[in-house]
Amino acid sequence: MYRQSNAVIVMTHCLTRALHQVSHHIHLLTVTWTAPSPSAGHVRFRATVAEGKMTFWTNIYSEIIEDPSAPTIGPTPTPPEAATGPSDLVTSGGCGTTKGCYRDPAGCSDRSDCNILITWQEDGDNIIFQLLGKMERPGNEYVAIGFSNDQSMGDDDVWGCVNNGGPIVLAHSYNTGKSNAAETLDGSSDAIGSFVDSVVQCQFTLEKTLSAKRRKRATEDFDLNDQYYLLIARGPKIEVSPPRVSKHSVTPIITTSKIDFTGTDVLSGGAGANPMLKAHASFMVLGWIGLASVAIILAKYFKPMWPNSTLMGQKVWFTFHRSLMMLNVLCFCIAFILIFVHVGGFVTYQKSSDTVFIHALLGILATSFGLANPIMAMFRPHPGTPKRPIFNWAHWAVGTIAHSLAFAAVFLGMDLAALDLPQYTTWVLVAYVVLYVIVIILLEVSTRVVADKEKKHEIPLKEPGSSSGDDDQEKPEPADSLIRTSLLGGFIFVTAVVVLLIIIVIALQ
Repeated sequence: MYRQSNAVIVMTHCLTRALHQVSHHIHLLTVTWTAPSPSAGHVRFRATVAEGKMTFWTNIYSEIIEDPSAPTIGPTPTPPEAATGPSDLVTSGGCGTTKGCYRDPAGCSDRSDCNILITWQEDGDNIIFQLLGKMERPGNEYVAIGFSNDQSMGDDDVWGCVNNGGPIVLAHSYNTGKSNAAETLDGSSDAIGSFVDSVVQCQFTLEKTLSAKRRKRATEDFDLNDQYYLLIARGPKIEVSPPRVSKHSVTPIITTSKIDFTGTDVLSGGAGANPMLKAHASFMVLGWIGLASVAIILAKYFKPMWPNSTLMGQKVWFTFHRSLMMLNVLCFCIAFILIFVHVGGFVTYQKSSDTVFIHALLGILATSFGLANPIMAMFRPHPGTPKRPIFNWAHWAVGTIAHSLAFAAVFLGMDLAALDLPQYTTWVLVAYVVLYVIVIILLEVSTRVVADKEKKHEIPLKEPGSSSGDDDQEKPEPADSLIRTSLLGGFIFVTAVVVLLIIIVIALQ
């Protein structure tokens, strides 16, 4: 309530409630207020209307009721605008003094500038938590926190606030390995929340100690007097009643150190993506984009090069091609093992059109074709035999398919939430593919032009038994050798820069 005091309107709080709880719908409510004696001066009423714990409206103001015996009203102050939903429930006010906070980005204050804001405040035997999460991706419906003894998913107590088509629902679950199972809401109370402007906000209270007996799947007591790493996730909900959190669609934030939830520390930043995941991505980029791309170009366009030189007992192009492809096989095998260990088997997905499923399927196919090719090469027919052309075409086809599938998998992997790479990395790879195609076209044109010229200047064969004296002479380099080596050198340089850039970006996530 606002009242007049010395011609200035100030605010006073009424400590009574017009109505606490009813079991039927209310369309009109009349409230009678008895003015105190002596007079309170001019007054303006402010109301909060609650539909339930999770849906309410604040800052609803009446007209000013003037007191004739009070001094004339000066300029009328403008009250806060009536809210069509909850006002800023979660703010950084008190961070570092009365409550602890995690903020992303650092220094943000509320839903206007925070992507994530998590606060905790000790209250006797309880901890009051506030969660704010900006739903940046379509379909995202929740923000959740997990309490973990390490920096990986598994054996974590998870509490999330889920947008259920307007009202916010508190959800409790437990991470067992890489899966998540629903838990009861035992140990929680006073949950409220809102979903405004694509931002989920909520507040709830947790008992500090929750025994394993009160939870379905936990094997150890949950005690907020202990310190935990904080896992922060956002993503879509599972359409059940009540709704549950599903697999996160935005890279989870993992704090770099354990948190004392009875304290008032202010934190920002996180541990980033899982190291195994980053290693998987880096090895795939190094192998398929870096090593395989150069190896394929060598095999296709550089067989006539360096005709009078050998390396390790083989033609130069073949030694480099084989070495690069063997390293590529090593890279994608390591990457394949790492991702299966990290995921704990095949990736979880909701439907076959999910990007994560398509990425995994393409990766498995690329790995299969990539392994088949060197096995085929071990049984290749000798040059000049009837089956050699069949092998050449099969070897080329399997290698090209593997390379194409791998590039598609890398493109999809760059957009997955688990890494959440900056958008510019995708465009860097697009530019690289364009360059790759241009280099192939230039090499193809140069090769064909030289081949046509050589056909026009062919020398007729000598009669059998005659000798030209050329057998001991060195074979000449192709006429376009300078063009080819220049294109190869430039391509290797750009490839190295692109691969290094992408791996650095992955490492920094």
